[in-house]
Amino acid sequence: MLALATGVVLVAGVAVATFTDEVAPLDARTDITAATDADVVARAAQVDDRPPPTEISTIHAYASVPGATAGEPPDAPDPKPAAPAAPAPQRAPIRVSGAIAEVIALTNQRRREAGCRDLVPDARLTRAAQAHANDMHKNNYFEHVSRDGRRFEQRVRAAGYPRPGAENIAKGQTSAKQVVREWMASPSHRSAMLTCSFTTIGVARSGNYWVQEFGK
Repeated sequence: MLALATGVVLVAGVAVATFTDEVAPLDARTDITAATDADVVARAAQVDDRPPPTEISTIHAYASVPGATAGEPPDAPDPKPAAPAAPAPQRAPIRVSGAIAEVIALTNQRRREAGCRDLVPDARLTRAAQAHANDMHKNNYFEHVSRDGRRFEQRVRAAGYPRPGAENIAKGQTSAKQVVREWMASPSHRSAMLTCSFTTIGVARSGNYWVQEFGK
């Protein structure tokens, strides 16, 4: 059976978290079964021709900060002297096409509607996204922690990007429109896509596994 992460429609699961030093476990799964039209009920009783279930999951950089909740930033800490802002990473733009370009275009369309700037495709985030999509597909699992034990921010930094922001993953969707629609239908996944402070994106697909990496 197929599954998907970050969105709704046939959502099998949603989980949110963010990164600091520890990442909270992601295990909040619910199953939604596709509705069957009345005129095919009798036939469906004999042949299960419903689309496979989908599943979505997201993790943010503030996931394990004390006071953080799913899809929301943590409570503001006590005022402290402001640390100098880290310089923004130099971009490594990349040309994209096909379903990947469509996912980015649809994501940016939603961001513009929310008053955010477009995300720029980044080669390093794309490498990290593709490696994780390939690994989940090859090894038949669906998690933000890869089989070698690395969390999303570790994978992103290993690919050369210094400021990871969030990761959305999905399983079971068959088109860019479907995966973006389901991600946008989930508050936690939508919050990652519409975080205006994010500036870059990497998207990958392997089979029906999808990964979105966001960078600051």
